[in-house]
Amino acid sequence: MRFWTTVKLWWNIATTDPDADDDDDDDDNDDGPANIYLTSIFRYASPTDRLFLASAVLASLVNSTTSFAWTFILVTVSQIMTDFANSDKSTPARIEDARQLFQTQILRFVLVFMGLAVLYLFSGSLRVYLWTRVSERVALQLRNKFYDKVMRKDISWFENHSSGELVTHLTSHIDSIQMGVSDTLGVIMEGLFTFAIALIYSATVGWRLALPIIALTAFMVVIGTVAYRFAVRRLKRNLNAREKAGQVATEALTHIRTVKAFGGEQREQQKYAVHLKEIEKQHSQRGFILGLEQGVESFYSHAVYAFGIWYGFKLFLAGSITGAAVLQTLLLLLLGVDTLTEAISSMGDVHTATLAAARIFRIIEEDDNKIMLSDTPPLISASGSALMPTLEKPTAKSNSPLIEFKNVSFAYPSRRDVQVLDAFSLSIRKGQTVALVGSSGSGKSTIVSLLTRLYEAGSGDVLLGGVPIKQMAPKALRARFGVVSQEPVLFDTTIFQNVAWGAVDQDITLEQVQMACRQANVHEFITSLPNGYDTKVGEKGVLLSGGQKQRIAIARALISDPEILILDEATSALDTKSERVVQAAINKIMVGRTCVVIAHRLSTIINADQIVVMANGKILESGNHQTLLSNATGPYSALVKAQEMRKTDPAATKESTDEADEKETAQQPEQPRAESTDSEDADEIQVTADSSQKTWRFPLLRVIPFCRPNLVFLFVALFTSFLNGTLLPIFAGATSTMFSVFNVAPDPANQGTVNFWTMIFLILSIADFITPIIRRGLYFKVDAQIGNILRAKSFEAMLRQEISFFDRPENGVGSLAAKLASEVDRIGPCVGGSRFGLIIQALGGFGVGIVLGFMNAWQVTLLALACVPFLTIGIFWELKSNDTIADESAEAHEQACKFATDTLKNIRTVTLLGLQETFINLFEEQTQQPFINNLKIAAKASLGVGFKEAMEFASYGATFYYASRFVLDGTRTPNQVVIALFVVLYSSNSIGWMYYAIPAFARGHTAARSVFKIIDRKPAISNNNKNNNNSNQSFPSQVTNMKFSGVHFSYPLRPEVPVLNGIDFESLRGKTVAIVGASGSGKSTIVSLLMRLYDATRGTITVEGHKIQDWDVTQLREHMALVGQEPSLFSGTIADNIAYGARSNDYVVLRDEIQAAAKMANIHEFVESLPDGYDTVLGESVGVSGGQKQRIAIARALIRKPDVLLLDEATSALDSASERVVENALKEASAGRTVISIAHRLSTIQGADLIIVMTSGNIVESGTHRELMDKGGVYSSMIASQAGEAVRAA
Repeated sequence: MRFWTTVKLWWNIATTDPDADDDDDDDDNDDGPANIYLTSIFRYASPTDRLFLASAVLASLVNSTTSFAWTFILVTVSQIMTDFANSDKSTPARIEDARQLFQTQILRFVLVFMGLAVLYLFSGSLRVYLWTRVSERVALQLRNKFYDKVMRKDISWFENHSSGELVTHLTSHIDSIQMGVSDTLGVIMEGLFTFAIALIYSATVGWRLALPIIALTAFMVVIGTVAYRFAVRRLKRNLNAREKAGQVATEALTHIRTVKAFGGEQREQQKYAVHLKEIEKQHSQRGFILGLEQGVESFYSHAVYAFGIWYGFKLFLAGSITGAAVLQTLLLLLLGVDTLTEAISSMGDVHTATLAAARIFRIIEEDDNKIMLSDTPPLISASGSALMPTLEKPTAKSNSPLIEFKNVSFAYPSRRDVQVLDAFSLSIRKGQTVALVGSSGSGKSTIVSLLTRLYEAGSGDVLLGGVPIKQMAPKALRARFGVVSQEPVLFDTTIFQNVAWGAVDQDITLEQVQMACRQANVHEFITSLPNGYDTKVGEKGVLLSGGQKQRIAIARALISDPEILILDEATSALDTKSERVVQAAINKIMVGRTCVVIAHRLSTIINADQIVVMANGKILESGNHQTLLSNATGPYSALVKAQEMRKTDPAATKESTDEADEKETAQQPEQPRAESTDSEDADEIQVTADSSQKTWRFPLLRVIPFCRPNLVFLFVALFTSFLNGTLLPIFAGATSTMFSVFNVAPDPANQGTVNFWTMIFLILSIADFITPIIRRGLYFKVDAQIGNILRAKSFEAMLRQEISFFDRPENGVGSLAAKLASEVDRIGPCVGGSRFGLIIQALGGFGVGIVLGFMNAWQVTLLALACVPFLTIGIFWELKSNDTIADESAEAHEQACKFATDTLKNIRTVTLLGLQETFINLFEEQTQQPFINNLKIAAKASLGVGFKEAMEFASYGATFYYASRFVLDGTRTPNQVVIALFVVLYSSNSIGWMYYAIPAFARGHTAARSVFKIIDRKPAISNNNKNNNNSNQSFPSQVTNMKFSGVHFSYPLRPEVPVLNGIDFESLRGKTVAIVGASGSGKSTIVSLLMRLYDATRGTITVEGHKIQDWDVTQLREHMALVGQEPSLFSGTIADNIAYGARSNDYVVLRDEIQAAAKMANIHEFVESLPDGYDTVLGESVGVSGGQKQRIAIARALIRKPDVLLLDEATSALDSASERVVENALKEASAGRTVISIAHRLSTIQGADLIIVMTSGNIVESGTHRELMDKGGVYSSMIASQAGEAVRAA
């Protein structure tokens, strides 16, 4: 019977060795971790939680007595009716006595029914509420524990775990665990208790009948065990595929600008589709396996029941058991099986929960890597004092080193065969400024990572104040550093909070933040914003320009007044003026501090006490600027010569410097790229969903069209569900006919009747063998395909949206990933899956039951039907409450997921700032409120369940009492009444199947509404121009000319903040146009408009004479290639990343083409030096230095062979040698192409055919280098500034 399979599955789940290996599986390595103990899911439960868990189990136990009570009363009442019908009615007195006895007995049992209604009102409500609380607590604890544990991991751990994978754990997997230990588990336990009661009772009243039935179940255990193993294997692979799909989606959404720039939407969809196919394959196979398992078990259970009828009659004839005992034993077993049949489709939820928990616990409980957050105690001396060095600001330099590297060798854990530092030794004294220079990948940034204990040295020692830093608590160690990295990271909160987090353990005031921002030359910009320091910067600071982000990051580093300052290309993203001012501020705060500076611009480090020149992880030479320059053939001298500017006329520029500075300062304040707003009236550029969306009050109905490819499968599955439902009342009717056999004295003449019905039961068992195989197999197949269609369409819709959609706070990567990971899963089962099937099954069972009831006693059937509305009140009561829970939980969990994604993707910055504890606390706050709200709503929902169960027993009492009147009056025989009662009331349990489906429909309704909101959204910038009136125009196959005419622009989220103010310029056909100016002046915005990432607010942009809006966006972008200031690489090989730039019709890229592009970008030799060469896999945390990333990005752009090359600080992260080589490569690649180049290093654009100088969204001057120098304006001032720095460097 199904019970035995459930017992076996329960046992397997509860006793599986978590370290067990599936040796018989060839793909074990891909299947993920083994299953775990079910009880292990509750391992973090507090004593209070365990009390609630025990109470929930107890409530399930009490509720499990419903079947026993109902069966016992039914058999007893049927016996009373039969006794009354067969009583002595020879005299009026005897008739009256029989009537009085009959009425008294019936009334007693009616009162028992009413008492049970009150009992189950409380037990039913408590069961649902307690199990809901248990599941909510488990999910809350696991989310918080998982996030807490992950945030405390060292950086090397993230090289093998992407943020997409971790977000999938936080959403889909923990949702699966919550579902598996919710009321679903309570229902399964209730079924177990029900059958246990049946076994105990049957063993008490008729062990001779119970014993062989139990013995015959051994065969089912074997079948179930084999099927279980196969099903779990498929489920593991399904979860693996889901993780990989989640990783692809998260990565694509994170780098959406790069995806759109290179027309990578289709590529990303194809990568996503590969994993979706695997999900569908494993899910479908699992469905057929479970269907076969259930079919065999159904056949076996009915066959055993047939045997029970036949064998029970034999014992009855022999006098070994009473007829009532036979009926009660068999009916209890039948109802026990029925209870589990209702929950059998949810058994997979428990399987999924334990497998998902295994993955969660593997991360939570795995041994930590070498570096902990703050638990490592400082080294203690014999006197008991801590040996953590105190780093007071010295009054005079000490000869003893403060920072010391002793023979340090290091290789990144992901590539241990590539040595990054080789026996590296360096000493830095207190108050000394040491600059590290050298080519990209020489190991400079690695030194910072080792010094801050992001990684541990492979060999050798890193000492601080003479103490090995591995003996120091990392958080306390990092608190002494102020770090500004090459790629600044800001968090999705206010500017004030971003800066204040630089001193996480201090109470920072607004005045302190403002002081730090003044030092970083960003205060004036911030105060010019409408919300000032309360301005939100967006996810990853996307609403600010690169320079604005960098200056805020500098302010964040300064606010803690650090004793050691680490600047890793801290001014690389700044314009000339900002760099000069910020560098002066940095020079001021460097006084009295120990400073480690990494720089490619040698003009920023000429005053360093020591300059260390590195290559291949070794020191080539070191000394101060003058000492190193004295060696004319040395590597430092070569670097300085490489950065010498082209000849300029210092006299011509000198006199204009002051005047130009005044002009520049007089311009209006710089503006942000965009700013988020909390106003509900904020406009979003969006064409809303088509009008049909407004007419769909029930979004689940909209999924039906997606079933079209599988309509035949779906109809067959629904038909088998209907057939399966009809078997229940037929089975009940056949069973009720046995009452007339067992309620009278044993009579051998009834053997023929017993044999007949035994055959009927066998026939029913054959039908129940076939239908589950078809039903479950097809449901899983349709469910998987619907899920994949919705996932694919949702992902396609997300990639289709314009960039301003992703700028909005509610559309963060985490929120969108959560929709794909978990919300889609809730839709399929409601339309093409098992939950929908339960509704059809319930209708079939209840409908046939009513027909059979009318055939035997229509009056009793009518009364039973009159009770149905009272049962449905409770059902819809719970439905409404669950819908509210689903709505509120979805929104809250999306926000928590967005927060987690933001922090996990930027874990390096989080770790350096010591923000783990802060973010852990914030995450817990975000998850706590939904928990409290859900419990309040669950209390209301549970009352609906209790009301339903109370109404069932009240209805039973009323129906029994009413039916007894017909027996009393003699208008119906006891057999007719019993058949009607048994069939109708037993079939009314079919409504219970609807009850089990209702929570899923509530969740599915909410999920469908959310998913279709994305699918229906029409982007403001479409990927095609099919609906454009000019779509029939002929567009040129080559793009070289672009023109801006009166272009104004404001970002959609902040329309009142102008970014471009009526600019006019025309690119020269096949020439280079350079755009220069202060950070935030609108330079990068021009590139965004050219690629139609945004549309101009006013004015016209034409490309080859056609309005840019008339172009097909995909076709337009195929003519362009972008190299951004902060390049984004994707998971995959280096070859894949370079090939990503190929045009959409060139998917197959030859290795020779990839290598040619890499050589042009000066990255080929580095790639070839890696053990796996171009097949080296890059990941979110695996990989390459900033300069190496930039060169790979340049190669990606060059392989595109674009007509228009867009360079947004393309060489900002390169060392001098690489910059010179890449510049020459770009110059060669620019031949015959139109180039738009944005640069702060003016030496890189002096040969441009047109130079445009911008300030605060305005073009203040334009011309060639010579023309602008002759004007003596802003450009001349900028040149003079950089020329002076070059002279000082020389």
